[in-house]
Amino acid sequence: LDLSRLVPLAKLLGAALRLDRRRGVLEEANEALRLERLKQYELLQSEEDKRRRALIPGDVRALESAKCVRCGKMFVDDEANNTSSCRYHKGHKIVLPNFASAFSCCRRMGTGCTMARHTAFLEEAGMTVG
Repeated sequence: LDLSRLVPLAKLLGAALRLDRRRGVLEEANEALRLERLKQYELLQSEEDKRRRALIPGDVRALESAKCVRCGKMFVDDEANNTSSCRYHKGHKIVLPNFASAFSCCRRMGTGCTMARHTAFLEEAGMTVG
């Protein structure tokens, strides 16, 4: 038995074990980082879901304030938001024979002719307040 050949093998085996331990620590750290990122992603998704659910038509209780889709004013859905809070026109803008602008519902401009509660919904591209 030649001990001079065993010493380099022992050093090589020790180095391999240390490398294996480092690899295990690195894998644990990567797994912990992956789990932390997953938690952050889930938290962001839940916050986004809460925001979307809060903007469903007629259900704005979860919001601090929202923009009314009918009149364009900011509001809080509480006791003050009653059936006469929002004034808007149901019709669309038209041009009268004398070239004046008006709304088709009441043929006049200015404050809305219809009263209702303020309401909000998730705005999509191309939608306008009217």
